[in-house]
Amino acid sequence: MVQTMGNWAQELRDVLCACMAAKNLQGSRIGRLGYEDETRYPFPGDPVDLIQSNWGPLVVDVPFEDLISRYEKYVEDQRAAEVAREILETAPET
Repeated sequence: MVQTMGNWAQELRDVLCACMAAKNLQGSRIGRLGYEDETRYPFPGDPVDLIQSNWGPLVVDVPFEDLISRYEKYVEDQRAAEVAREILETAPET
C-alpha cells in the first residue's frame, strides 16, 4: 500500500523508481577503494554491513596498492587509453 498526497502520480513514480533501483542493486558489486582504520560515516555500525543488509550489493575492498599496480600494468595500453577517453567524453560534468 502506498499513501500519497498532492502530486500522487509523481510520488508513485518516485516510489517505483526507488524499488527498481533496489532490485537492480541485488547481486551487484561495489568497489571500495582504500581503507581507513577510523570511519567517518555518520551511521551506527559498519557501513559495509548497512549497505549489504539494506540494499544487497556485495562491497569489495580494493587496496590502493592493487589499484596502483593495475594502473601501472595498463598505463601504456592503447585500448585502455581509448576506454578511459570514452568514459571521460561521456561523463556528465559536475
